[in-house]
Amino acid sequence: MYFRRACIGAMLVAGATLAAACGGSSSDGSAAKSTGPIKIGVIESFSGPLTAIGLDQWNAITMLTKKVNAAGGIDGRKLELVRRNDNSDPAQAAKEIRGFAADDSIVGAVGPTGSAAVLAAKPVIESLKLPMVSSVSAAALSEPPVQWWFRSIAKDTQQTQGVMNFIKSAGKTKIGLLYATDPFGQSGAEQFKKEAPAMGLTITSAQSYPLDTTDPSVQVAKVQATHPDAYIIWDGTSEARLALALKTLKSQGSGDAPVLLPESATSSAFTKAAGAAANGAFYFAFLAPEDPKPGAQADFVKEWQATHDGLPDDSNAMGYAAMSVVVKGLTDLASAKKPITRENLRDAIQAIKGFDATTGTMNFGPGKPDPIALSDVQINTIENGTTKRASPSDVK
Repeated sequence: MYFRRACIGAMLVAGATLAAACGGSSSDGSAAKSTGPIKIGVIESFSGPLTAIGLDQWNAITMLTKKVNAAGGIDGRKLELVRRNDNSDPAQAAKEIRGFAADDSIVGAVGPTGSAAVLAAKPVIESLKLPMVSSVSAAALSEPPVQWWFRSIAKDTQQTQGVMNFIKSAGKTKIGLLYATDPFGQSGAEQFKKEAPAMGLTITSAQSYPLDTTDPSVQVAKVQATHPDAYIIWDGTSEARLALALKTLKSQGSGDAPVLLPESATSSAFTKAAGAAANGAFYFAFLAPEDPKPGAQADFVKEWQATHDGLPDDSNAMGYAAMSVVVKGLTDLASAKKPITRENLRDAIQAIKGFDATTGTMNFGPGKPDPIALSDVQINTIENGTTKRASPSDVK
C-alpha cells in the first residue's frame, strides 16, 4: 500500500561487488575489481500506471548520484546507475532483479516503484542475496526473511498510527471515518478500527463510498450525525475523489473538528481540486517542501531548487532517501577500508544508526528493515495553498 498514488512506493536494489585488483570474482559472487565505477541497479516504473512516481524517484536518485560523483565519488570511484523499467508490473520487476543478481558488476540497487512489485521481488532478493532498499509502505514486507531487503520510509501501519497519535495529542477522542472502497481505503479503515481502542479513541462511524461516487453527501451525513470531534478521510487512489469528499464534508459542516487526510493530499492535483476546502486540513506526508525540517530535508529542498524548477514532492524525497541509504552504506565501507561486496554493503546498511534522511531518522539492524520510528511520522497542514509542518497545537 502506498499513501500517494494507488498504494504504492519504491525500493532499492543493488548488486555488484569488488575483490582483488586483477579480475575474477569474489566468494559472494561480486565483481572483483577494486577500481572503476561502483554500479547500482535502479528499477523504477518508467511506463504503466506508476510512471509519474517512478520518474519522480529516478530524478531524485540521479540528482544524488551526480552530487556524489561531483564530489569525487566513493573513495575516488564514481557511481554508475544501471537503469531498468519494471513497467509497473511485479513480474517484470522480479525479472529485472534476477538480471541484477546475475551481473557480478552490480553491488546494490534501488526500486522497484510499487509495493506489489517489491512483494514479488523480495523472495528473489533474499534467495540471491542482493541488498535492496525500497521506498514502499506495505507492512507485510517486514515479515521474515528480511536480511537483504530494507525500507526507507515509514510502513503503512505506522502512517495510520501517526495520524491517530496526532488526533489524540490534540485532545480529540471521537473519530468520524470516511474511506474509499478500494484496497487502500479498506486496509486503512481496518487499521484505524483495530488500533483506535488501544489508543483511547473511538470510531463513532465508519462510512465507505464507491470509487465512482459523484456525491458522497449521504456517507458524510451519516458520519456527521455521530458528532465526532475529528474526521479522517482515507482515499489514496484518486486526488479528485479525495478532494470531493473533503469539499462535501466542509460544505455540510465540519465545524472546528480537524480533518486528517492521507499522503495523496500532497499532490498539486488535490489542492487544485479541493480549492479553499483544503485550507486547514491536516495530512500525513514525508515532506513539507515549503517548510522542511532542518538538516537533510532542508538541504534536499535547497539542492532540488538549485537544479530543478519548482519544489520537490514526496516521491522525490522517497527516491532520494532510498539512494542515500545505499550511499551511506558505501561511504561507511570506504571509511572502514572494507571491500565493497554485496554482503559487506548489506552489513553496512544494517549498521546504520541515527542517519538523518529526507524521510526521517534511519535506524536499521540485522533483520530490522524498518528504520523509521513512529515519532518521526510527519503530519503537515495546508494554509492558503502552501504547506507547513503541523503540530497538535495547531488544532483549534
